Parts: sequence; C-alpha cells; structure tokens
Amino acid sequence: MVKISFCGSFHSFTMRLHLVLLFPLLSQSLAFSSPAVVQRVQGRSLLSLSSDPLAETKTDQAAGAEEESSLEPLYLAASQQVEGALTQIISDENTLNPLVHFTKEYLTANQNAFKAGNEEASSGKAAQRILEGIKLGMTHGLGENKYMFGPSHTALRGKDPEAEDGNTYDFYAFGCDFFRPCMNVEKSVVLGQENLHARTK
Repeated sequence: MVKISFCGSFHSFTMRLHLVLLFPLLSQSLAFSSPAVVQRVQGRSLLSLSSDPLAETKTDQAAGAEEESSLEPLYLAASQQVEGALTQIISDENTLNPLVHFTKEYLTANQNAFKAGNEEASSGKAAQRILEGIKLGMTHGLGENKYMFGPSHTALRGKDPEAEDGNTYDFYAFGCDFFRPCMNVEKSVVLGQENLHARTK
C-alpha cells in the first residue's frame, strides 16, 4: 500500500468542483488519516456500488461527525472558516456537502501531520491552501473560463503562456504543495527506485 495522504472523498471533491488542480496523488492513501477514514477506505472499493445508497450516506455522515469532533480548536475554527466561505458561494447541498466533508478530512490529515512535527500542516496554512483551491476551482472549474481537459495534456506550469493558452499559473506546483504537508515522506514508497527497493526487501 502506498502511504501518502489522507482521504476517502477526494474523488467526489474533484468531480463536484471540476478543479484543474491535477490531484493525481490520491486514491487510497492513508498516512495521516484518522482511524475512521482508514477503516472506511480499507473496507470499500472506490469502484464498488453500494446496494443501499442511503445506508452509505448515513455511514459517511456518522464518520464525518466523528472527524469533526476529533478536530482540535484551531483546526475546527479553520474548518468553520472554510465551510463559511463555501456556503457563501455554493447553494446546492449536493455540491456543498462533499466539499465540506473533504475539508474536514483534509484538516484532520493536516492536524495529524502537524502533531507528527510538520509545521507546514498548521491550521492556518491548511485553511489557506483550501481557500486557494476554492478560488482556482471557481475560476477555472465553474467560472466563465472553464478549462477543458482533452484525452491527454501537458502539465500546466505557467512557464510558457503562449503554449498554454495564456496560462501563467503553475497548477502542478499547487497540487504538490496542497498534498505534500499531509504526506509522511520518510515512510513513502514513491520517492524513487532506491527507496522502493529498500521498502520491498
């Protein structure tokens, strides 16, 4: 299992907001996840279909309540700040709720990483990253200037605006910076062949 970061609702988050944030890093990555998230992700395939969608929703809601109660005051305040910003710009609950859930899981991952000694995972910096993601999503995912990905594309680095249809923003760097604080890099198995060989011996 690749141990990078944190959440189970990333797929919903990206599909709902149509972000161009190139978040290819996650699937079932669990390094700083809360126990509830780890258990839920390990017991469920992202490709499986629930025979009882209502039961699935209730399970997610219960897990969300547990995650919120596990947030310490600074991270809970950050969660409420982000939720307030989301509520102001998104009225559809079917879009809003997965984003709120993602926010709580992301902040839980940052809280755990901060406790493990990563100062970049502080509540303030984590909230700032989420708000930047919301801004990008509203501009490039839901705004007038939607970016439409083709079947293949070159990473949008903002270094060659002429070749990138005028883009000057480094989306790749943002994606890396967004998730890096949640990664347990010292225990990662995706740092290159040498580390991979060391982990598989």
